[in-house]
Amino acid sequence: MREPRPAGYESVPHERLVRADQEASQSTRFNDLFLPVPGHVQHGSLGVNREASLTRIEPLFGAYGKRLCAGVLVAMLTFVLSACGGDPGQGPVEVKWDRDACERCRMVLSDRLHSAQVRVPMPDGRSRVYRFDDIGCALIWLEERAERDNPATEIWVNDWRTGDWIDARTATYLRDQVTPMEYGLGAQSAPASDALDFEQAKAHIFDVEARFNVHGGHLHPREP
Repeated sequence: MREPRPAGYESVPHERLVRADQEASQSTRFNDLFLPVPGHVQHGSLGVNREASLTRIEPLFGAYGKRLCAGVLVAMLTFVLSACGGDPGQGPVEVKWDRDACERCRMVLSDRLHSAQVRVPMPDGRSRVYRFDDIGCALIWLEERAERDNPATEIWVNDWRTGDWIDARTATYLRDQVTPMEYGLGAQSAPASDALDFEQAKAHIFDVEARFNVHGGHLHPREP
């Protein structure tokens, strides 16, 4: 036996319930995507007054306008996030150790204390970064390109003591270190006795290259 309905109860047509359900769902999806607008008040971590935002938009554009606005805002957010994670345009970039390959010899970069990067300017005003497993590979590769004389070309090398990226042109170089391609130079930012400057380091690298066949592999004396 059914219990009596409470006082004031009235049935709601099924169509009205379905329509109200759909409108609530659309409003919730839009609210989840909506970003702060001028004149907002604090609401959660984004600082959005959701009801006030919808109240301002709906009379102007209706349901279609809300969907369009949400799409535009999502596109803007995607653009901002991609820009934040992109190339900064200058300086060294992140290296994917044990995955990125040397531009010259194609060996994987694994030594976090003796690797190098070269950033060269492009005709369109942007720049491109090349990664190397040894400062020797970087300087020999660059010597064969016109960008070697461009003052905008940047050369970065690991400080062998810390792994930090430092300017290769202002670094000093210690000999007799174990490096991936056996050019034997470790860079550091601080001066040291018996250290080489950049030009002396380059001369050392070219001398090693002239005496040994190292292109694409480790140092081995050339056959007589």
